[in-house]
Amino acid sequence: MTVNDIKSMLDRYYGGYTTEAEEKALLDYFSQNEVDEELLSDKEMFMQLADVKVPDGLERRLCDMIDEQAAKSRGDVIGRRLRKSLTWVSAAAACALIVFGATTYHNTVPAEPQSEMTPEEAYAHTKMALTLLSTNLQKGMAGIETAEKTTCDATELLYEELNKI
Repeated sequence: MTVNDIKSMLDRYYGGYTTEAEEKALLDYFSQNEVDEELLSDKEMFMQLADVKVPDGLERRLCDMIDEQAAKSRGDVIGRRLRKSLTWVSAAAACALIVFGATTYHNTVPAEPQSEMTPEEAYAHTKMALTLLSTNLQKGMAGIETAEKTTCDATELLYEELNKI
């Protein structure tokens, strides 16, 4: 192999794209006494790596850790779905409570002779009802946004932990 072939293979090795056969070819090349001067530091590194022994069971322990993290991740997805569903259910329950309360209030107010409202009075009553509705919807949306932010933060933390492994 030429020096350029070795350099090219080293670039792929440092990028994590070499096969086991190519890594063995690099180790064989660096095991020789005659190595190009530009590659002496690489030879030193390869010779040190050749002396490293992988502990027994390391691969099994790493696989177990990955499986454990994957199981936790699936649990987070289920929990996130449950929280999202609960948020929507609570928003629907709040709306139902408002409708029930308004209906109950309307039915308990003593009946007065109805007089026609002026357009200004009707506008004022409509504006007040819409303001009340808007306020309650904003409270519900704030809860949803908080839940969504918490979910995003938990997801980011999970990805950071997975990347550490």
